[in-house]
Amino acid sequence: MLYKDIDSKEQEIHQLKTLILRSQNPKQKNLIKTDLARVVNGYEAEKDNAYYIGFRFKES
Repeated sequence: MLYKDIDSKEQEIHQLKTLILRSQNPKQKNLIKTDLARVVNGYEAEKDNAYYIGFRFKES
């Protein structure tokens, strides 16, 4: 089985946080916050899954 480390989303998260601070439009801020929440939640889930997959299958 091939095992691949997850790609970091830290740069994307930082960029979205910066956009929230710079945005003047409330609707745009809400859209960016929604995107940020999706990226953060997906990244956390991906890290959790990678941990369990790595723990179970990495040595096989």
